[in-house]
Amino acid sequence: MIKLIRPQKPIELSEKEQKELTQEYFESKKSKSVWNRDYIRRALLDSTNGKCCYCEKKIGSGKTDMHIDHFKPKSKYPDLVVEWDNLMPSCPDCNRSKNDHDTVEKSIVNPYVDNPKDYFYLKLCRYKAIDHNPDRKDNTTINVLDLNDSVKKCSPRYQIVLELLDQLSHINSFAKRCQSDLSTSVRERNHLVGWLRKILYECISLAEYSAFTSTALLTDDDYAEIKEILMDAGQWTEELEDLESESRKCAYL
Repeated sequence: MIKLIRPQKPIELSEKEQKELTQEYFESKKSKSVWNRDYIRRALLDSTNGKCCYCEKKIGSGKTDMHIDHFKPKSKYPDLVVEWDNLMPSCPDCNRSKNDHDTVEKSIVNPYVDNPKDYFYLKLCRYKAIDHNPDRKDNTTINVLDLNDSVKKCSPRYQIVLELLDQLSHINSFAKRCQSDLSTSVRERNHLVGWLRKILYECISLAEYSAFTSTALLTDDDYAEIKEILMDAGQWTEELEDLESESRKCAYL
């Protein structure tokens, strides 16, 4: 989970449209998915770079189905059924786990409002609550969203992080072999920088599970050594620096 910025409400969702959709929902005896509009789905997906706002799994076209979660559940707050600030892009697993949990009665972390880093730390591809009180927001969020489900949540993160660390190990071996030639060999320099650039793109907010990949990257010894080799050779580029800065925004450090 990373901090998100909620975009402006889509122009199509005017006050008039919102009232009409809400009325339509009630007239259908709360059976019609009036929130399931293309313009709503697009705007929500764009705000998370096509990821579940809770677990960062990729969702949308060609990926896992996108669900629109109502942060304050529609079963208890039907008047908010198309309230823009109440709509959250979610994967099916997080949406089903959350179900009709009353976030007013017992709050959970809202990444559009809260900074998740204020509530969690990461350990072994799992979310851990900073406050150990089981009744606090940290633990409630982990339990309500089932963020540490071993099969559906932890295993995919672990595989991605493991692959990333494996790649960093290979990159470091290559960097050490060609270290003395980096200032003169354009081919080796470009290969090393390009290889590392690709890894860094897996650790920014555009990437799946970026909270975990960025944290793994920035705490990894191989990465630190690769960066030192490039800096010593005068080949640590502005682009790499910018990508690292972007990854720091996602990392739990």
